[in-house]
Amino acid sequence: MAGGADQGDEDIISGINVTPLVDVVLVLLIILMVTAKQLVQQDAIAMDLPAASTGEAQPTVPTEMRISLEADGTLHLNITQNNEQTLAQTEVTQAQLLERARAAHAADPEARAILSADPAASHGAVIAVIDILRQGEVNRFAFSTRQPSELPSQQGAGTTDEP
Repeated sequence: MAGGADQGDEDIISGINVTPLVDVVLVLLIILMVTAKQLVQQDAIAMDLPAASTGEAQPTVPTEMRISLEADGTLHLNITQNNEQTLAQTEVTQAQLLERARAAHAADPEARAILSADPAASHGAVIAVIDILRQGEVNRFAFSTRQPSELPSQQGAGTTDEP
């Protein structure tokens, strides 16, 4: 009879149920992925980019330099390598930009620079940045634009209403 009482104890599960733990970890991972993009965007400099209706999204590359040129000529640099930010939005001089461009090219000969220039920035300042990038052997670059909120109306294009 004593043996009969012990048989009921063998049915007790002594393992840990990890299903709720996995559920919680996956939910936290999703939350982290969603908020990480927002956290990176908050460090960006507010800039009124020119609009372009023909702009295209560029494929990602292993090394990407994002340069912001403000109206007063101030430069900010953000470097991403293998989808990991290695240099946060930092104010740099032209000499520092040249040094970083050379380092980016040494790390990845296919490095690309994306220039975001304020519309009020002078044409000469934009050309100076491009020249610095080319001196640093970063020959692949693009200009950042924003999509216009509304495309201009095509009605009456090329015609006038005057008699």
